[in-house]
Amino acid sequence: MSTRLEANPQIRRVLGRYDSEYQMERAFDFVLQVANQDLAIYLDVNETTNSIVQDRPTWTNIEVIDEKGEPIGGVGLWGSRSTVGVYGLGYTKQTIQHMQEGDLTAALNFCSPAPSGISDYSCD
Repeated sequence: MSTRLEANPQIRRVLGRYDSEYQMERAFDFVLQVANQDLAIYLDVNETTNSIVQDRPTWTNIEVIDEKGEPIGGVGLWGSRSTVGVYGLGYTKQTIQHMQEGDLTAALNFCSPAPSGISDYSCD
């Protein structure tokens, strides 16, 4: 973090937001996106390219069967994708303490959004 953020005494970095109902700071979201392998292959095949050749191969996982049980073709994609998230995760007192006092992060001016009577590391 210290290599990506500017150490500037004029900048105060509030770590998350304060949830007064639960009396905790909330700062992190965890989002997991998954898709089946067929969708991943389709996206790879159709990825943007800088190549002169812009034609893409037809990619399908659909097969149409006639009344005799013989394959007669089919084009398309049968796939799935899902997103699941846990939002507003909190952090511990030790986390904000380390952000304020750590060797690599002290100059970055992190503080807690919690009121000063609740947190020793408050922005107040």
